[in-house]
Amino acid sequence: MSSAIRWVAAAAIAPLALAVAGCGKTVSPADIESKIEANVLAQSKTKVTVHCPAGDVDAKKDTTLACTIVLPDGHPTPVVVVLTDASGHVAYTVPADGQLPPGLTAPTPPPATTTAPAPATVPTPTTP
Repeated sequence: MSSAIRWVAAAAIAPLALAVAGCGKTVSPADIESKIEANVLAQSKTKVTVHCPAGDVDAKKDTTLACTIVLPDGHPTPVVVVLTDASGHVAYTVPADGQLPPGLTAPTPPPATTTAPAPATVPTPTTP
């Protein structure tokens, strides 16, 4: 297990109780993503990106979904997220073996975007 994955696993071992915005019936994946990102940053001082499936999640206790944490080196790591109550509190764990339980599929993160430098402008030599 790489050191980057180890710190995410260590950050995720203790369940995280988060109040995630929602009207009591659904939870936004964007809220889950931002709360996990903030928690990993607070615990490990490392910025990660989290991707959860699109569409609001029913805010029912024990609702389970798979998300993907993308480490700073670009390595995607699956994470299991469980709603701990109907108010949108969640706990998340990184499977030790990197395998999700049957029936869960983590979303594929979008490809990393890189910005190529602008081509250099070379002045055209002029002849007198």
